[in-house]
Amino acid sequence: HTTGAYSNIKLIADEVIWAGNDKIGFHTSHRTIIRGTNDGPSKYGPATNKDIDILVIANCVALKNRIFLEHVCYNTSSMILQLGLNLDKMATKLAASAPQGWPRDKKTWDGLRQAARPERPISKSSPIEDFDVDSFLRITFANLWNKRDYDTLKESFVENLQFEGPSNRKFSGIKDYQDFLQSLTTCFPDLELQVDEVYWMGNEVDGFLSSSRWSATGTHNGFGVYGPPTGSPVQIWGITQNQIMEGRIIKEWMLFNELDLMMQIAALR
Repeated sequence: HTTGAYSNIKLIADEVIWAGNDKIGFHTSHRTIIRGTNDGPSKYGPATNKDIDILVIANCVALKNRIFLEHVCYNTSSMILQLGLNLDKMATKLAASAPQGWPRDKKTWDGLRQAARPERPISKSSPIEDFDVDSFLRITFANLWNKRDYDTLKESFVENLQFEGPSNRKFSGIKDYQDFLQSLTTCFPDLELQVDEVYWMGNEVDGFLSSSRWSATGTHNGFGVYGPPTGSPVQIWGITQNQIMEGRIIKEWMLFNELDLMMQIAALR
């Protein structure tokens, strides 16, 4: 399907963040860029002859040279926009003809959240005396998303933070980052996020690269980027990669299931 819609498609490996060993397996977070020209029909419609340049993050778990678990976030919402299509209309269309098993039931959702999740966060099971990446990221996520404590931005991020996210979001600066966070929490006032898994590589001299897989639930009870409130319960999951220097985040790549989220809302309109 993909090669038929993009005959010149290229997948460019941008970064791999990894942790683990031969005994417990290797956890790897792959940041990839997909480029190509839409010169063939796809499930989104006929060829548009437009170019796409989108981010993908795939978190894999491998043992004995075999991948047995994978969480993938495709930036599908960006792709649809780059094809020149209307994202809201596409979400409505896809929700009306959703595949079997959508939306996810509780068992499937719980399985998605718990897969590869450690029984205890590394910061608790194996505390680190120096800079603790696991603890730092878990506290930062909790403060920003659950407590809405935006003073955390100045503590955990540099002023000129570089950000790339879903639906062609790309900006610099913590003010724009706060606006982005509030654009979501305004739509889902009861949003509650949990960090499912964190791993990283690096050191305090060269800096750290980290991968955080997270999930959240909430209710679409607020006006905002997703239109008038519908009261729809929503499931959000994502993967965030960070570059950390001197105890602060300088770059962030974040993807979440934004098209799927919009479909969940569209299904109740």
